[in-house]
Amino acid sequence: MNKTYICADIHGDLAGYKELLNLIDFDDTDRMTIAGDVLDRGKYGIELLELVLSQSNVSLLLGNHEMFAIMYLSGELSQDDWIRFGGQDTLSGILKMNQAKKEELLHKLLALPLYTEIESPVYGNTVVTHTGIDLDNLVYVHDDVIDVKESIKAGFERNTYNFMCGRDIHYAPTEILKRLNQYIILGHVPTYYINDDYSCNAYRSDYYMDIDCGNGKKRNGGRICCYDVNDDIYIYCKQS
Repeated sequence: MNKTYICADIHGDLAGYKELLNLIDFDDTDRMTIAGDVLDRGKYGIELLELVLSQSNVSLLLGNHEMFAIMYLSGELSQDDWIRFGGQDTLSGILKMNQAKKEELLHKLLALPLYTEIESPVYGNTVVTHTGIDLDNLVYVHDDVIDVKESIKAGFERNTYNFMCGRDIHYAPTEILKRLNQYIILGHVPTYYINDDYSCNAYRSDYYMDIDCGNGKKRNGGRICCYDVNDDIYIYCKQS
């Protein structure tokens, strides 16, 4: 059976990603979407990025840490600021590259999509993205319905940095969330900030799911989480 998986926020954990692929017996008939942030915090962001981009059945979406790399390579982010955001090891890898390799990396990062769609047996046609929605840039189909994809595009186009680093969906009132025309699966905010018990388990509501289980901050018990779309279950990696 072909399986569909989603994970997010692996953050340079190359060994953890390989462990995950073994854990789920990932093969050429399966599909994986990574909802952003393979770079930074961990030591092997560049190596992880190269592996992911080489896998024809794995799709990487743009996360804010990929955005930081784009900004740095475009001269819009200083080394000090990127290091402050957790980019020291990624930066070290980039500094070893020649100019042609840097330009190739920038081209690949700029090509990363902002969102994708999957078919869920539980939620139907579902949007997978990194950060969710921006409450200041909601696009209404009519008074009662918010177009999720158009809202994502609007937030990104009007203020890319704020949108990619935002957390609005977690503060959105239920009356707004009820109007979303598609379910959303995302990462970006470690779930120990959201769960009432501060656990590093996936967070699920009636309107969206957060699968960033804190792998970028292992000191808080963080780990990689993978959502098995077909079976509607979560698979967690041990801390590596």
